[in-house]
Amino acid sequence: MDSITPISASPSTGHTTSQGRGGQPEQNLPSWGQILKGIIVANKGDSRFTLRINEQLINVRSALALKTGDTIQLQVTKTTPQLEFTLLSDTLGQFTRQSITAIGKPVDLSGLFTALQNNPDSFGSLTYSSKAILQTFFSLQQNFLTSPAQEQGKIFKQLTENLGLNLEKFLFAKNWQETTHTLKNALLELVNSTKPGDAQSAGQKLLTTLELFQLSQLHTANDSQIIFPLPFSFVEQGYLVFERKQQGSDDKSGNEPERRFSLHLTMSAVGNIQVDFMQYDSALKIMIRTSSSEISDFFKLYKDELEKKISQFSPVEIFFKEQATDPIRQLIDQLIPQGQSILNTTA
Repeated sequence: MDSITPISASPSTGHTTSQGRGGQPEQNLPSWGQILKGIIVANKGDSRFTLRINEQLINVRSALALKTGDTIQLQVTKTTPQLEFTLLSDTLGQFTRQSITAIGKPVDLSGLFTALQNNPDSFGSLTYSSKAILQTFFSLQQNFLTSPAQEQGKIFKQLTENLGLNLEKFLFAKNWQETTHTLKNALLELVNSTKPGDAQSAGQKLLTTLELFQLSQLHTANDSQIIFPLPFSFVEQGYLVFERKQQGSDDKSGNEPERRFSLHLTMSAVGNIQVDFMQYDSALKIMIRTSSSEISDFFKLYKDELEKKISQFSPVEIFFKEQATDPIRQLIDQLIPQGQSILNTTA
């Protein structure tokens, strides 16, 4: 078994939150099932290692062939009587072999609801909260394109916030109300409470997509980026990337945008598209990257109309380039940087 066990009974894996008995700080320990990223910072011999998770150092024991400098993904498999992790070995192999077809696929509930209509017992067995989140999510998806432009932003925000990519964080904080309002929680209940069939299969595919994006966030070398799947049926493949502004990187020259996010898309009619939104103090700049000059010329026909609509909220400048690449290839390049690999203990 690929297990890793802290040597001390109470490893420092969380942030200090309060003072315990005798004035000792109590720690927020990880919850069961939580996925963490760690780095082996020292090999002490006799199957003992020092592991860094976030900014905390933990002395652990493991029979695995770990090396100093290895970056590993761990899942909490025991919390009592002592914390224990299991190594998620060869997780990049899951992307490149078993589940590559799920990367970048939209979180579209239409197939799931078709299956549920053919098997109403599966839907009827769910709790009220899970039924509500599935119905609300599906309704918002169906009404997105026909909603007024000013409402589409609100719908998109609601869909992305309720995906459940932070479900484990809610569980760790014992925030049960937020937990029950996530799509991932509803899908977990569906998959685990229904009999094998089309509904369970459709739910599992959606769940796999969400979990792959959670894993992709662990693998991204740049922790300032947050990757979201797109909850739209009209997108064949794609995802959204938010970029956090690094602390201490305040730029007084105005050359760096205050906020930035990018859409990476594949659509049958226009191919690969990358749209970069960069908010500066003076204006919102939008760079639309396409795969050919013909596609760029097509979008330029609607440039004035687009600028007019967006300028109601902010001054806008729109630019075009023919540099769009396959969004899934870009995501894989982030997961597997050139010349690097993930630890594989099964070799």
